[in-house]
Amino acid sequence: MKKVIVLPVLVFLIFFNSCKKEEDPIILDGSINLSASQEFPLGVLLEWNNIDNASDYDIYRKRKSSSESFVMIKHLHQNDIIFFDEMVDTLTSYEYYIEATSHNIEGTVVSNIASGEAIPITVNNSFSLLSELTGGASFNISSPDSLTSLTQQIIKS
Repeated sequence: MKKVIVLPVLVFLIFFNSCKKEEDPIILDGSINLSASQEFPLGVLLEWNNIDNASDYDIYRKRKSSSESFVMIKHLHQNDIIFFDEMVDTLTSYEYYIEATSHNIEGTVVSNIASGEAIPITVNNSFSLLSELTGGASFNISSPDSLTSLTQQIIKS
């Protein structure tokens, strides 16, 4: 008698499990609008919009004029939407893109490709940059080296 009861129960369980609808997975969605500074002394400034539910951003870079592949240069966490790439050569153009991922959600969102170039610090661009970054504050500059040093400190802060 036990065999007769077990068989219908097994058939019911198999049928019930096969009829259960699988929930569609939540997929990371959105678009990243990446921008790169075109003429920023000592590096390239990258900025982008936050993607809802993204937990990580990976930044990729390559020299614009080369046939080399993009290489990941930085891994950032969810609230970081700005990065200053100071590991570049001045007067060299670079291309960047960003991938957003999530620990809890499937999928990847990839940004557009943005180009940027670091320019050398000169007296002319240092004064205008310092004025822009500090809201017009005045500084006591004694030499071109102290101007360069001050500009580097303010940019990195």
